[in-house]
Amino acid sequence: MKFVVKVSEKASDTVDEGSVVETIPAIGAAAKEGETITIVISTGPENKQTLVPNVVGKTEEDATTTLSNSGFKASIAYKEDDNVKKGFVISQSIAGGKRGTVRKHNHT
Repeated sequence: MKFVVKVSEKASDTVDEGSVVETIPAIGAAAKEGETITIVISTGPENKQTLVPNVVGKTEEDATTTLSNSGFKASIAYKEDDNVKKGFVISQSIAGGKRGTVRKHNHT
């Protein structure tokens, strides 16, 4: 039999990232030739705790990129500091090396 296979992703607190969460129709259900079978793959927990990178001393651009690549969204506030060159990070709200929450979004 030939089916149309579609793959989608979904966050799951109970199924490891990369593993199948479910199929649509469910395993064991009847399907006709030519129907679409959807395989739903886990992206892991929706809210995942991970280490926050230290971005103090980096340029704003480098810090934003580093945080984004780690799954975080940078929120920037500007402050003058005579001891730090303009455009460089002087502090961060969650210290580097501490755990922060990365939020995942479902994709279909």
